[in-house]
Amino acid sequence: MANRRSKSAITCLQEDQLTKFITSCLQEAVDNASKQAVEYLTNYITDNWYKEYEPRRYQRTFDFLNSASKTETTISGRNGNSVVCMLYFDTKKIIPRYYGPEYLNPHASRDGASVAEYIPKWIEDGGWFHGRGKVEGLGSMEATIKMLEKNFPKMVQNELKKMGLKVKVSGK
Repeated sequence: MANRRSKSAITCLQEDQLTKFITSCLQEAVDNASKQAVEYLTNYITDNWYKEYEPRRYQRTFDFLNSASKTETTISGRNGNSVVCMLYFDTKKIIPRYYGPEYLNPHASRDGASVAEYIPKWIEDGGWFHGRGKVEGLGSMEATIKMLEKNFPKMVQNELKKMGLKVKVSGK
């Protein structure tokens, strides 16, 4: 009888260790795939915003491009069965610069107040821009979401393969 309990305890311990190992691998794979998503986002912004227009009235800071970010990849869910990572524009990386009321102040109003929190929304949704006139919204986040809906499971699968794990993607 004691022998069965020992086997049972070992099996539970092994299952727990296996679960932790798989969760850790999945967390790393999602984190790496999310880094690829940020790279896709920044490439999209570069190709469809920065390369489309060369400013004449101001010097580019590239703050918007560099604001593309991701959260830390975490385990969540009631049973710890979800891996979560989100993409966003970190407006703390968009630095307002004030040169005076007669100048175009990057990411600042004429009185020097920061408008950094609005920059991603203005670029994503479109509007009137210095020297460019009316501009359609860039839609970089929407394009990234569409790419992820199509490719994210395969991206995670490829990351798991790099770790030596064979995983089959199923679904839709």
